[in-house]
Amino acid sequence: MVFYLKKFILTTQKGEKAVVDLQPGLNIIHGPSNTGKSIIVDAVDFMYGGDPEKLIDNPIGFTNVTLIVDFDGKPITLSRDIGSNDIDVSCDIDEIENGKYKASKASKSIHQFWLRLMGIDDKVYVVMKKDMTPQLLGVRTFIHTFLIKESRMSSINSVLKSGEGFSKNIPTPTIMSLIYLLKGITYTSGEKVKGDKIRDAENEAIKRFVDRSLISIGHQKVAAMNVSEDEISPEELQQKIEAVKKDIQEAENSIEQMTSESGALANEVIQIDQRITEAKVLRNRYQSLMTQYESDIKRLTFIAEGDLHREMLPKLDHCPFCNGELPKDKEESCIEAAVAEVSKIELQIKDLLSAGEHLDEEIEELSALRQEKEEARRNLQQKIRSVLEPKLTELNNDLNGFRVALGKQKVAEIYDKVADTISTELEEALDNDATLDIDVKGKIREIIAEPLSDLLYSILKSVNYENLEKAVFDVDSCDIKINGKVGKAVQGQGYSAYLNAIMAIALQELFNQFNLYKPNILVMDSPILSLAEKRKKGDLQASTQMKAGLFGYMDEHTIGYQSIVVENFIPDIKYKNANLIEFTKDPENGRYGLVESYHEN
Repeated sequence: MVFYLKKFILTTQKGEKAVVDLQPGLNIIHGPSNTGKSIIVDAVDFMYGGDPEKLIDNPIGFTNVTLIVDFDGKPITLSRDIGSNDIDVSCDIDEIENGKYKASKASKSIHQFWLRLMGIDDKVYVVMKKDMTPQLLGVRTFIHTFLIKESRMSSINSVLKSGEGFSKNIPTPTIMSLIYLLKGITYTSGEKVKGDKIRDAENEAIKRFVDRSLISIGHQKVAAMNVSEDEISPEELQQKIEAVKKDIQEAENSIEQMTSESGALANEVIQIDQRITEAKVLRNRYQSLMTQYESDIKRLTFIAEGDLHREMLPKLDHCPFCNGELPKDKEESCIEAAVAEVSKIELQIKDLLSAGEHLDEEIEELSALRQEKEEARRNLQQKIRSVLEPKLTELNNDLNGFRVALGKQKVAEIYDKVADTISTELEEALDNDATLDIDVKGKIREIIAEPLSDLLYSILKSVNYENLEKAVFDVDSCDIKINGKVGKAVQGQGYSAYLNAIMAIALQELFNQFNLYKPNILVMDSPILSLAEKRKKGDLQASTQMKAGLFGYMDEHTIGYQSIVVENFIPDIKYKNANLIEFTKDPENGRYGLVESYHEN
């Protein structure tokens, strides 16, 4: 069965429709950033049962995604509203059931729809864990191998692993799903080494023997310790010791903190006393100045009164000695001057009185504050003496008691370890006999490693990968090993993206070789965007020749599956088979972006 994604129709909140027509083989959507290219990747994921992501977090505001799939020349229409878990499927194909499919796992799931297009009609259970735990196969189990978003494109992790960060674990669910797609083997019906009755009887005998041994060990422990069986365990004693030590530390910290606070309060009291002293000195100075002003007023009053009584004194016109006429001098009154001076002094007295009142208020406030600080300091010292120090003594006594009790439990701990070892050995023996663990690495070597290694080397050679001597599929990392090294972790994101693209292409060609169940699609976002030219001799960053080699290879070898590649700027080569879709971000030239009417501000 052959199918490909033929057309996407994305509807906006304004009712506009963004249409992207695709073809079998290679489709390249390219152009500057922020033109909506990656939205197509999210739309593919959305129609395979994924979350909306950029379809929601987008200023355009999409409400619906419609996808038309070409299935052996016949159309299938899928429609899903943003925020909905339902996908409407309609077609005139007998093998495909119309109606609503659930995006999540359900009795009628979109996962089974896509598997049916791949030729898998029945529910299939594959091994999902090393202990052969089976799980229903779904397309989301391996979608990360053929739909690679930008964040995973540049990851140092293998494309066989769904996460973005590096992981050493073998991706068992992915590997076993791929083996089923390649060979149709599930490994879910492994043979038992012995018949169930014989195995159960042997296991029961072993359990009885171990139970008797454990009971005997328990009695020996009680006899050796001369304690009751319900006495506190060493672990609990250790926990109590740690708890008491923590309480002691907290008590010591509290004492230290309160002592520090008490010292700080004492310093504050000293500073307050200094301020009170300064205020009292200033108030005494004001009092002395007030006394001086009062004396000045009395002096001026005396002068003014003398001036007032001057008219009452007899005036002499002639000299009493020579009887000569005396000159008549002009006499000036000093009353006005005295009044003016008194007015000035009264203003100064008023200011002094006001300042004195403020000083009295300040002294009163400082005295109250001093009393408050002294009270707080006395309370802290009282708490240290009456609460914290006795508590610290009590805690230290508890700690010593727990340590003594723990010492008595050492012999019991030895018995417990022996019992635990016997119990663990029993559980492992029963588990190993009950199921046959699957050798995942062995299956990779048996089915995947050799043909995938040949494809990786062939593709890397075709794209003119620099300094290539040898390339294989490394079983331990599930990734490419070049010239004996798994080098993505040390070469940077550009190098990682390039090799992840090679791995993804090789997987599609591996499906073609086995030609059983194929995803029929590969979606990659920005396989060369983060690449840089060589910075200095010896760097393993991809050259312009390698970039052109990758896109030239995809143009010539995307056969038997559909490929959708999103990239900002693509190599300037002659494309023979690719469907080039360019978003120009230029309102005067070609198609501006995914939604033609939406222009970025």
